[in-house]
Amino acid sequence: MSAQSEQLLLRQTQLNALARLPRQLARLAATVDEHELTTPFLAGEWSVAQNLHHLADSHMNSFLRCKLILTEEEPTLKPYNQDRWAALADSQTAAVHSSLALLHGLHTRWMDFWNALEENDWQRAGLHPEIGRVTLATLLRIYGAHGAAHLLQIRQTLAAQYHTLPATPAELLARVDREWTRLQTLLAELDSSTLESPIDGGWSPKLHLAHLTLWENYLLRHLVGGEAAHLLFQLDPGSDPLAQIDTINAADEARSQQLPLDVVLEEAQRVHAAVRAALLTLEWPEWVRPGADGAPPVNGLIANSYEHYLEHWHSLLAA
Repeated sequence: MSAQSEQLLLRQTQLNALARLPRQLARLAATVDEHELTTPFLAGEWSVAQNLHHLADSHMNSFLRCKLILTEEEPTLKPYNQDRWAALADSQTAAVHSSLALLHGLHTRWMDFWNALEENDWQRAGLHPEIGRVTLATLLRIYGAHGAAHLLQIRQTLAAQYHTLPATPAELLARVDREWTRLQTLLAELDSSTLESPIDGGWSPKLHLAHLTLWENYLLRHLVGGEAAHLLFQLDPGSDPLAQIDTINAADEARSQQLPLDVVLEEAQRVHAAVRAALLTLEWPEWVRPGADGAPPVNGLIANSYEHYLEHWHSLLAA
């Protein structure tokens, strides 16, 4: 592939990221309650609401800079203090629908702007007092990645609400239910074709779900049920499955790829229901008592349930 072709492909990837961001944010916001929206679970970081309002503020500023660059000769681009903006009352409210609506309309206009550029327009520039000369190509690169960075920040913020171990089986189950519901809400919006289509060249939503089911089954049959892990994964006796995760995941991917969608969906619901029932029967003191390595066994339950769901719904937003 020529350098020019690579540049055009990269540019299109950046444009695609900008085009789909408003829908991603709207889908995410639909899974987050008011407490999660407004609580800064990570010290020194913004809340989910502040992240969403910031994206509207930031992209408004960038859109105006783009138009100034295209219509004036190297205009001065006015900076703004994003932290002070995020501290304002309107940036902390849980009423994020206005910012989501703004982003939808703004990105529609912005995509019209980008798609109308001539090739020589991409090198037109403005002068930013803090970072110097900035071209339209640079702005696309920056803002093509900006949304993804904040989606990751939001996932980390939501995960931080679980920084301490659950104190009771009921609290563990509440966390499992909250994150499972978030995951299922995102999946429910997808039609069968989208569920089976690769996301950015990677796993399809179907394969993400099958992968989660694989490790929920490990939780159910090995961690809680005591079944030998090597039998569960068809490994050599004495094998440590955690040392062979890539091999196990690849084998399950190949298996799941061949399964009909309805079988994967049914298996996911069946195994999850069994996991949920098993969690209700836990002898809690045994699970929170430190083991030989100093870590309580409940860590394994967490890693293969709500922490795992949190990791994967982030990928589903791009479907």
